[in-house]
Amino acid sequence: MRNLTAKQCGIGSWWSLFALVVIGFWLNPVRAEIADTPTQVKPVLIGHSVADVALRDEQGEPASLAGALGGKPAVIVFYRGGWCPFCNFQLGQLRDIQGDLTKLGVQLIAITPDPPGALRGVTRKHELQYQLLSDSDMVAAEAFGVAYRLSADQIARYKKHDIFMSNTAGEPRFQLPVPAIFLVNKEGVVEFTYVNPDPKIRIQPELLLTAARLMTSD
Repeated sequence: MRNLTAKQCGIGSWWSLFALVVIGFWLNPVRAEIADTPTQVKPVLIGHSVADVALRDEQGEPASLAGALGGKPAVIVFYRGGWCPFCNFQLGQLRDIQGDLTKLGVQLIAITPDPPGALRGVTRKHELQYQLLSDSDMVAAEAFGVAYRLSADQIARYKKHDIFMSNTAGEPRFQLPVPAIFLVNKEGVVEFTYVNPDPKIRIQPELLLTAARLMTSD
């Protein structure tokens, strides 16, 4: 496995932001758990293998992360939902660099707590050509260490804007994933991460492409 350093990426300022965002999360061993706040999440570490989790595809059919990866390098994206304008903007940015990632042999997989029907709407709206998978029960977000509980104020604010969240059984779900990027190699090992508790701040596509080029340059 190749560790990606700031010098190798050649984008010191962006890497500095990345380090400031996530280095504090890495001081303790990662456990599968749901954090109380976005700043308390503990993302899976570089060098760790990603867990195989049960998801659903856009048609509502059972899917697995291992099946979606198919033994190929991938960018795994966690986004909050189709109701989030910052998430939608990022999904469009990823669409615009998908061709470059494909040339590198890297696929795109986006995971969200939204139900399958909402995924279909997002795919049509943004003309996406990559996989979207539903994680309504938050098993993937928890396994990757990016799940957190909503506060009472957050729940009330979302309800005010008619944003309702539920699990696969249709029961209320009061958790979300922190927006996150995991770049994994063909063995399913994490080689790069970007996690920011501020949903307004997302990774720049140029930095992600640089990390993907370095991962596939061996």
